[in-house]
Formats: sequence, C-alpha cells, structure tokens
Amino acid sequence: KQHLFAGGDRRHPHQGGARPLPDARLLALQEHPDLRRSDLPAGHAHALRHRGLPREVHNHDGDRARGQAPAGARHPGLYHRHELRRALYEAKTALARGATMAGTATCSGEGGMIPDERRYSEKWLYQCIQSRYGFNPHHLRLADACEFFIGQGCKVGLGGHLMGQKVTDQVAEMRSLPAGIDQRSPARHPDWLGPDDLSLKINEIREATNSEIPIQLKLGAARVYDDVRMAIKTGPDSIYIDGMEGSTGAGPHLATEETGVPGIAAIRQARKALDDLGATGSISLVYAGGVRNGGDIAKALALGADAVAIGHSVMMALNCNKDIPEADYETEIGVEAGYCYHCHTGRCPVGVATQDPELRKRLDPDEAAERVYNFLHTLTLECQMMARACGKTDVHSLEPEDLAALTMEASAMAQVPLAGSQHTVGRPDMNRY
Repeated sequence: KQHLFAGGDRRHPHQGGARPLPDARLLALQEHPDLRRSDLPAGHAHALRHRGLPREVHNHDGDRARGQAPAGARHPGLYHRHELRRALYEAKTALARGATMAGTATCSGEGGMIPDERRYSEKWLYQCIQSRYGFNPHHLRLADACEFFIGQGCKVGLGGHLMGQKVTDQVAEMRSLPAGIDQRSPARHPDWLGPDDLSLKINEIREATNSEIPIQLKLGAARVYDDVRMAIKTGPDSIYIDGMEGSTGAGPHLATEETGVPGIAAIRQARKALDDLGATGSISLVYAGGVRNGGDIAKALALGADAVAIGHSVMMALNCNKDIPEADYETEIGVEAGYCYHCHTGRCPVGVATQDPELRKRLDPDEAAERVYNFLHTLTLECQMMARACGKTDVHSLEPEDLAALTMEASAMAQVPLAGSQHTVGRPDMNRY
C-alpha cells in the first residue's frame, strides 16, 4: 500500500497541479532561545544531541565493532550516487573526481562497477540491487561500503526500467545481458523475503568482506516507522531513507508523482524508530530526496538525519538542463532549456544522461569534475552557515528545536511547532518551551 498525494509535478511547478508538495521550504531555522553563540566556549563543538556516525562515510572517528573503514570524508554527511544507465562514462568519472576533490564519497548505483570510477573515488559504495545486474563479489571487496537497494523514494515498491536505446555494448557487458534490449529490474530481491532472510544475506556479505566494510540499507519512504524497525532487526550499519522528492530516469512518471512520503515526515519517523529501539548511536540514518542547497541539508540534520545523499542536484552541477552553446533544446528535445525530462530516452542535449558518442562530446569531464567539487564544497559551507545562524558550532548539533513550521501541514509532518506559537499540529504534548 502506498501513500498517494493529489498534486502536480514537483520538479516543474509551471505545469500546474492541485497543490505543491510539502518540503523543507516549509520549515525555517531559528536560533534557540536558550543558546547563543556567546554562551559557547571558544572552539568547542557543543553537540547537544551527538549521534555516533560511521566514520567510513561521515567523517567521525572511533572504532566500530564492524565496518572499520579508513578515516572518512572532509565533508561530513554528504555523498552522491548515479548509475551508468542514467549517466554516461564521462559523467560518472567526473562525479567520482569531484567527490574525491571535495573529500566525500560516491556510489556505484545500479549495474556494477566502472573501473575508472573506482580508481577516481576516494570513498566508494557498491550497490547490490534486486536484479543483481553487474554484481561481482570481487568488485564488492574493492568497495568502502555495500548498499542493499530495497526501494527508491520516487517509485516506492517498484523496480526499474532501462530503455533499450541506452543499453550500449558497455552497459550490456557490465550486466551480462544483450545490447539494445529493454532491461527491467524486479521490485524485490530473489533470495530474501523478510528481515530474517535479509539478516542472513547481510551476514553473507560480512563474511565475503571479512567484516571490513559497513552495510547500508536503502529504503523508499512509505511505511517509514515500521520499515525502519524491521531494517534495524537485520543489523545494518546505516539505514538510508529516500523521500518522494527524489527523481529517477528509470520509472513511470505517474509513480514519481503519486507515491512515497515527503522527507520532512520520513526523517522524523525514521529517527523515532531508531530511538525507540535503542539503535541511535549504533546505526546511522542517511536521508536523500530533494536536497538542493545547504539549507536543505541543515534542516535534514535538524530533523534527525546523520547524513544526506544527493543525486538530482549534483546532475545540475554536471550541466543537466543548462543552456550550453552546443545544445539546441527546442530542436533536439522539443522543450526549452530548463524543462528537459529525457534522462530515459538517451537524448540528453548536454551529454550527461546519454550513450550517444556525439552528444557525449558536449561534456568536458575536467570542467564537470571542477563544477561538482564547487557544488559539494558550497553545500558544506552553506550548511555550516545555517548551523552558526542557530548558535551551533557543529552541524550535527542541529536539532528539532532549531526549526519552526511555516504551515500547519509542515508542523504536523515534521512535528515541530508553528512559527510564532507553541503549538505543534496533532501533538498537544509537544511545545517549544
């Protein structure tokens, strides 16, 4: 059962719809009334509610019983993901190089490992999907973490569909499938049906990697509280919640618009599940979906996330939807620059989400890597600025008390009081003071 919303296109509001999707813009950060910057000791990270984070992804030290990877990112709590089916070779390597320059991590996405992507990535997560396309235990042992793909926020409960025109010889070889034929990923994994089976599968991965890398579970936001509680039972190192604000180039448009749960609700439910089962500090919470700037990251951390992942926004850094001189959007795609929605067709006019050799020439991987670095670095600076605005010296000190809701529905979903009041919609027991 999915949660359905009557609304328009989240990415293109100009197309109309019943109402816009509630998101982080309906929350405002504010300075805590009982905490001012002047109250903090100089140089002291005042962690009001510090949560233990696995250093392999989130730049925190301290040994863990499992998943002891080398010291992590200079940009804590930030990494991105894309698979080769959506982004071409040059884009994937540019993402890896930009992430490494920024000191953070990247993920393989679906479809297996690109050797050069692994070579350029300082921190690299290897994804295990339902179809097992391209999955190789030898590549797994080269990873810094393993992610089990269980669901995606913009097509919860569904598999993927890759159009045949994007299945080049390289993609087909990686997936051990014929070229030029549509490829479909099933909605569930073939070798487990529930948390007990998944727990055994996680133990298999730990055995295959000598328990040297952490295990992450990626869930689409739907029945978040119950799903996270079941995920905790399997014993992962981190749980990744993907909100409905995210995007995909391999799913029905109807599913991306009508299924899932907004992030401001999903993060709070996931954090409550971790708190209720005593898993806070031992299992990290990662959020993704609609993250566009450092303010979105700060709000996600304040709601309870330990880290964020980004996908669509980093595509913008590569040049997605940009009006470059080489591209003629109206002739090639039939829309103006900024309104392209053709990731699934292989006709990307900027050379990012295509396998066409001529279109690929439009993306300079050196310049693209620099733009990715600039974007990731700016996100970090913006998030730090938001933390300082709230009187904090550590972004992980942000908490729900630093937020105010601007609408009643935002208050109900994020469980924070309305701005200018002590009232939390639906929770009379929760107030600001």
